[in-house]
Amino acid sequence: TLKYLAENPVDIDQNSLGFKQFWAFFSLLNLSKIGKKCGIYKRSGHAPVRVLLEIVSLVFRGLTLFRATKSDSSPLQKDMVHRFLKRAEIDWYQWFSQIAWKVAQDFMPAMGSHQANDVLIIDDTMIERPRSKKVELLAWIWDHAKKRNVSAYQSVVLAVSDGMSVVPLDFRLKVGNHLVDASTKQVVPASTPAAARREQAHRTKLELAIDMVGRAIQNGFAGSYLLVDSWYALPAFITTIVRDHRLHTIGQVRSNFRV
Repeated sequence: TLKYLAENPVDIDQNSLGFKQFWAFFSLLNLSKIGKKCGIYKRSGHAPVRVLLEIVSLVFRGLTLFRATKSDSSPLQKDMVHRFLKRAEIDWYQWFSQIAWKVAQDFMPAMGSHQANDVLIIDDTMIERPRSKKVELLAWIWDHAKKRNVSAYQSVVLAVSDGMSVVPLDFRLKVGNHLVDASTKQVVPASTPAAARREQAHRTKLELAIDMVGRAIQNGFAGSYLLVDSWYALPAFITTIVRDHRLHTIGQVRSNFRV
């Protein structure tokens, strides 16, 4: 199924082979059960699983949300999708993590079995939004490759590898200190997952990385080593990982006056 999806665009026609293969794969993940754990319930209209299936399929179909909503065969409507994605009670971090953990455990069973070559990997990347002006918490961040500030988010990603395959397990968005437009900050109920995501976005990358490593270990992905780049190879970070999670850490030590 994975090979077929990678080599063939998904036809949204429910009678097509592409759609059946796509639906069969996600049926194995039991999205309905995962969704209920993460606060995804039907309010009105289409079933949440159907909406999620349509949204996720955009990547495999090579479509944007705008193009998909213009298609007569798609039940998606732009306002419906935006309302669904903006629901504060949905824990999207948990939803993505549950799917990633299930893929790693069910489809790559060797991962997380405490074999000697299993490693956890921490890295971060830039998610640029060069044309956006009114996106919430979008900030100016220095891009070392381009040698200039760009409007973007930073994404801190945790992955697990067995030496042959790499599966991303978790991620956190990191917001810069200089917002593009401070007026875009939205107010959400304090007890919701959306409020927790906004609080986490203002934490440091080191704090986010330590938190994700702890969650992965709690879910059985201990690994033998943690691989990081020089940005994370700081004495305080390494000491915390070794003391709290008993993980050896490998990374190029940053060259500065402290180390």
